[in-house]
Amino acid sequence: MSKIIYMMLAMLGGTVIPIQSIITQALKTQKNVNQLDATFVLYLGGTIVSLIACLLINKEIVFMKFNISDWWMWTSGCFGFFYIVFMFLAFPRIGVSNSLVLVFIGQIIASVVIDNYGLFGMPKHPVNLIKLFAFALIIIGAYILMTSNDPS
Repeated sequence: MSKIIYMMLAMLGGTVIPIQSIITQALKTQKNVNQLDATFVLYLGGTIVSLIACLLINKEIVFMKFNISDWWMWTSGCFGFFYIVFMFLAFPRIGVSNSLVLVFIGQIIASVVIDNYGLFGMPKHPVNLIKLFAFALIIIGAYILMTSNDPS
C-alpha cells in the first residue's frame, strides 16, 4: 500500500476517537452510570469485536502467544483505560475539540521522545530543527484553536 493509504487510515482512526468518546459520554449521562462503568462498557465492546476479528482473521486468539512475549507488551489496555477516564473527565469541562487537541499535543510529545531515543524497540528518528519548528507550529495552532471561542 502507498503511504497515502496509510495516512488516510491513520486519519480515519482519529475520527473514531471523538465519536467513541461522545457515545460513551451519552451512556454515562443518559443512563446515569458512573465513569468506571462507562469505561468498562467501552472496553467490553472493544474486547468482543477484537475477539471476533481474531477468530475470523487469525483463526486463533492472541492469549495463546502469551508465553512468547514480554510482560510489558500486555499493558496497553491499561494505558487505554487511563486515556478514556481522563477524556471523560475533560470533555464536559473543556470541550471535545480542546480535549482532543491536547491529546494530540501529548501524543506528539510522547512520539518525539520515543522516536528520538528508539524506546520500546522502535527505530530511532532523531529530533532535528525542522521537527522542532513543526512542533512549535502545532502548539501555536492548538493555542489558536483553544482560545478562538473563549470570550475570557
